[in-house]
Amino acid sequence: MSLPARCDVAIIGGGPAGSMAAAYLARAGFHVVVDKQRHPRYAVGESLIPDFWRYCDEAGVADAVEAEGFVRKAGGLVAWQGTLRRVAFKDFGYTRPALHVERDRFDQLLLDNCRSLGAQVVEGVAVNHAKFGPGAETGEADSVRLHLRDVASGDGALLACRTVIDASGQAAVLGRQLGLRRMDEGFRFMSVWGYFDGSDYLTPTGDILPAHEVTRTPPVTFVTSLGPDHAWGWSWHIMLRQTTSVGLVVPVDTVKAVKE
Repeated sequence: MSLPARCDVAIIGGGPAGSMAAAYLARAGFHVVVDKQRHPRYAVGESLIPDFWRYCDEAGVADAVEAEGFVRKAGGLVAWQGTLRRVAFKDFGYTRPALHVERDRFDQLLLDNCRSLGAQVVEGVAVNHAKFGPGAETGEADSVRLHLRDVASGDGALLACRTVIDASGQAAVLGRQLGLRRMDEGFRFMSVWGYFDGSDYLTPTGDILPAHEVTRTPPVTFVTSLGPDHAWGWSWHIMLRQTTSVGLVVPVDTVKAVKE
């Protein structure tokens, strides 16, 4: 585990949130990114809307994302309770495309970018908890101490900092520690998903094309409700460069009822 003894800003998590925060801070030389995972690593959540380009521009990673050649998507097609709705991003004035991205590659680009800007990225290190001392509320030097663990060896270490950013996503490292995590009953869903080869896909006009056309004719993200009054949740269909991501999002109560 190669870590400095102290830094100004420590960022928990090396996903998009952590990497982008690190990139924004990098020019000031403030930070360390700590991630318990090693990249490239798998993650679901492949659909991006055009607004993301603004943040890529600010982080200096837009050229790298553009050069990667991810699938450009034209919009969304939603079949919800028997009603079909089409959304084309160009109709809202967007001139840059939305994307379908393989997250392992997309996240790696963001992490490499913040690294190139001067962020120190430490992978394979988990944050067990943080201790907030006097001066933490005003960001005084060494007022926060992160207790770390090397995932491979189990060795522990301490990292002192002025400020800590929790970008650990649903792990909610600090949220759980501080008792701040609250469940929204309206979002209690379970997701299952998989990847398929050779899937046909939909265009914004509703045409159905074979998978090999996806780099020439942009697809849409297709979403459909399931069951009467969408009580069974919804599904997604997202074309990627080599595969298709298909998933179900089902209310937890529905899953419990089926099990019973």
